[in-house]
Amino acid sequence: MEFVPTTVRFGHGVASGDPSATSVVLWTRVTPADTARDARYELDWIVATDPELATVVARGTVTASPDDDHTVHVIVDGLPSGTRLWYGFTASDGTRSPVGRTRSPLTACPCLTRRHGLLGGAAALVLAEAAVLVRGRGGQ
Repeated sequence: MEFVPTTVRFGHGVASGDPSATSVVLWTRVTPADTARDARYELDWIVATDPELATVVARGTVTASPDDDHTVHVIVDGLPSGTRLWYGFTASDGTRSPVGRTRSPLTACPCLTRRHGLLGGAAALVLAEAAVLVRGRGGQ
């Protein structure tokens, strides 16, 4: 398979998930032209602390291939905790994805269990815009 410098689209947008205090998973899918469905595409990804993607905290390259339906997942490590972050992808021809927004949690908080008011505590954290990953223990 060859790499094709053809215009692509990011018709499915971008997404993020599975956050930890210092990492997040980024996702996108390249929508190739009908004549280039068997091609592979080099995508640069970037994570920054601003929506213009100027203050970069992480970057890299990933390949979108037909073997994975031109879908990519990137695990980004080493992020600052408790930070609102923006991210995006750029194809080798310069086509840019939409800019996504994510947030790295401050830390895990085992203190919020059913016994201590999980729902009440979680609601208070959301209202305060705190970025905390809540992990309960079974049976508590």
